[in-house]
Amino acid sequence: MAQEFGYITVDRSRLKAAAATGDAGAVRALGITGRTSFMLFGAQLGITVTGLLVGYVAEPLIGAGLGELLGGVGIPQASSVAIGTIVALLFATVVQMVLGELFPKNLAIARPEPVARALAGSTAPEGGWAG
Repeated sequence: MAQEFGYITVDRSRLKAAAATGDAGAVRALGITGRTSFMLFGAQLGITVTGLLVGYVAEPLIGAGLGELLGGVGIPQASSVAIGTIVALLFATVVQMVLGELFPKNLAIARPEPVARALAGSTAPEGGWAG
């Protein structure tokens, strides 16, 4: 999410000026802003996969544990499993939204140039990943 908003909101003229002085991060970020649609596709794919993985991991870890705790206090197993699953997915969704979307998005909007330059190293250059 930070990449998506960082590269969209960054002032390209400031990146060009920094790149002209030899700033490697600015050079790389400037190159990435020229391929915005490809970068947006990758960012959206990453966000979607991350959301799915968080739910996949949270349900057995949080949901099963909570289900056992609720079962231990006399709640029927079917109800405790359902409650545990719902709580786990709600928790995973809130964490994903706050830490994975809202915070990075707001940071990138508030400080697009430093975010774009910092994240340029983790974004694939044209033709593949840098070594």
